[in-house]
Amino acid sequence: MNRLDMLTASHDCLPAWEAVQKGWRADLAIPTATVDDYVLSFGDHIAKVCPNFPFTRHTERLIEIGQRVLDGRLKRGLVMLPPRHYKSTVFSRLLPSCYIRHNPSHTVGLGAHSQPLANEFSEAARGYYLGSGGIVSPSTSGKEYWKTAGDIGGMWAAGLGKGTGLPANGLIVDDPTKGREEADSAAHRRQLHNWIDGVLSTRLEPDAWQLYIHTRWHELDAIGYKLSKVEELEGKGLERLAEKWHVIILPIEAEPLQIALPRTVTKEPDNRQQGEALDPTRYDEE
Repeated sequence: MNRLDMLTASHDCLPAWEAVQKGWRADLAIPTATVDDYVLSFGDHIAKVCPNFPFTRHTERLIEIGQRVLDGRLKRGLVMLPPRHYKSTVFSRLLPSCYIRHNPSHTVGLGAHSQPLANEFSEAARGYYLGSGGIVSPSTSGKEYWKTAGDIGGMWAAGLGKGTGLPANGLIVDDPTKGREEADSAAHRRQLHNWIDGVLSTRLEPDAWQLYIHTRWHELDAIGYKLSKVEELEGKGLERLAEKWHVIILPIEAEPLQIALPRTVTKEPDNRQQGEALDPTRYDEE
């Protein structure tokens, strides 16, 4: 069965796991599921757990990027997309559920600008994980931290400034800044940089992958800060010490690159014609 055959007539991307989750919450029992080697690709996983997900040229591109993370081909990504273009749905809700389903002994960490937002991402990922047949430990099953059966892997969520003593085989930082006003605050940027360096980065396991995802607000927002550290090392002739980031810049309409990138950073190609909309099914060129 292909993805289109798996779509339903519902109008929202309602998780297929709602009924399972309600029963699971009611009696705190592990839902019935088969323990197996998960073989679905990221796209087929999405079609299974989110039956009305809109598979368009744009979202298929995001799914392909997520597949590279799953395959270990993308270790460090800086994702710059405009609002309302599925970046959080794909990377912060669906990707963790698929990654943990494939790697139930691994842990994914997620940071956001507030604890409620981070919890919402984690709760959605937990639900999609359940919907795919995954099993959650009833002893550790909250929004802020949930584990897979056997208490080995799972997912934790942290709002800006919050600490965690938990590891991360994968780290997602999604919308760590609320908007322009907060980004313009020097105090906020100091807190953000200290959080990235002193908390989130210290939780990474060897060979962990990282995704920073947000709309750009300031030259030293989270993504800008990561790029500035690379530039600093390059300026000192220490390129070998810099993190090797892959930058994914997809503006709402195709345009020439507006920012200078460090030499050691790679960039995702954007093959759209100038002025072409990122997702014409949502926002066209007009």
